Amino acid sequence: MRTLVAAVATTLACVLIVPGTAVAQSAIAGTVKDTSGAVLPGVTVEVSSPALIEKTRTGISDAQGNYKIVDLRPGVYNVTIEAQGFKKYVRDSIELRTNDQPRIDVKLEIGSMAESVEVVGSTPLLETETPVTGGVMEGQTVVKIPILQKLTFRILPYLPDTQVINGLHLNGQRERAMGYNLDGLGANRASLMQRLPTAVQLGDQNSKAHQAGQNDMFGLVADERAPVVVPLRTPELPDWSEAVRLQGERETLGLYLTGHPIGQFEAGLNRFVSHRIGDLISDRPMETVRFGGGKPVTVAGLIDEVKKRGPRTILSLDDRTGRVEVTLFEDVFQRYRDLVAKDALVLIEGTLRFDEFSDAWRLSAKKITELDKVREQQARRVVLKWSARPDSNVLLNRLAEILTPFKPGPCPVTVEYTTSAARGALTLGPEWTVRASRELLEKLESLVGRGSVQVVYGAPPGGMAASFADGR
Repeated sequence: MRTLVAAVATTLACVLIVPGTAVAQSAIAGTVKDTSGAVLPGVTVEVSSPALIEKTRTGISDAQGNYKIVDLRPGVYNVTIEAQGFKKYVRDSIELRTNDQPRIDVKLEIGSMAESVEVVGSTPLLETETPVTGGVMEGQTVVKIPILQKLTFRILPYLPDTQVINGLHLNGQRERAMGYNLDGLGANRASLMQRLPTAVQLGDQNSKAHQAGQNDMFGLVADERAPVVVPLRTPELPDWSEAVRLQGERETLGLYLTGHPIGQFEAGLNRFVSHRIGDLISDRPMETVRFGGGKPVTVAGLIDEVKKRGPRTILSLDDRTGRVEVTLFEDVFQRYRDLVAKDALVLIEGTLRFDEFSDAWRLSAKKITELDKVREQQARRVVLKWSARPDSNVLLNRLAEILTPFKPGPCPVTVEYTTSAARGALTLGPEWTVRASRELLEKLESLVGRGSVQVVYGAPPGGMAASFADGR
């Protein structure tokens, strides 16, 4: 087991986080101004790193001169900031670890873009974007710590400012206010799973070598040596879709760790529902609602549990903000029985009442609709956020292959394209209109990146150059 850990934990880093709010992904943010202090909107900000699949990622400063490049993997980054009439700003060797969000505020000097100002050997960047504090333990340190099986909860007490007194505490925070992340194991989970058989084989070979007597008679030499790290050179695979990743977390851990299945709908969820569950069940009613009363509501969520209670079917519906019990009488259940299944995402219309006996809110369902179908029926446009890449021609051919099986449909496809010199929006011709099905959206997201596919549920605002950011 030790050799297996050594094989896959070459650059393992354990990060303990104390959040003031939700933990964010790594990002680089800042404000761009000129030397007089005036903000500069529309400035191109590019970050590059071998850690990124696309190698470079581009953003544009907003009307207040602010920019933020998000969802960055741990690694070493270079930042380039360019604007017409100003010298190019370059900053190299910015190291990002899990959940780092440093600020790089820049004052551009007047000059030609052929000239540049390069920042080298500057002081370390401060984390000012989030109230997160924590520590990082590098991979070789994790490998050498003398603990059994390298279990994460046994590693955390070795971080600075961590105390173990009636639970684990960092800087005085309670255990429930902390979290941790592991990075450095590989590019993504799909690639790691592909490498796992090779890692197991290496561990098995090493174990057989030990059993063959390749240490001293007391077993001390092998145990005292640092584990030998064997790099696994395998191609990087496209990451799993969010649905596959979350399902794997649920099957392995019994809970969703990095998100929630409802997340893919949340940006446009208010168009479908009358309330979020958390808003409905937060308080007891001011007055007792008599039998037969209640108010009509429409909610959406994940069916977390299905059980029978006499002639009725009881569902537990969860939308991440809260959970409510839903009652289906026999006639309603028979009408929608094909949709009633654990882990299904559904839209439910019904009547909400407060049950004095159980001291909880109950929803009596009248109609159930698959949430994917609701989105597909109401979608009016699919938008792709596309940054300039060296393999753009290959991606365009792949885009045509992905769109073809979902033609024709009611949704035009718009590409919002950004380069270091310009940006614009292009809507594909009417022969490329598609159905915004879940399968299509997942394939598009695997092509252009997570968070780069958006669905519009109405007429696009403004002109062609407007952003269609209603969200997927």
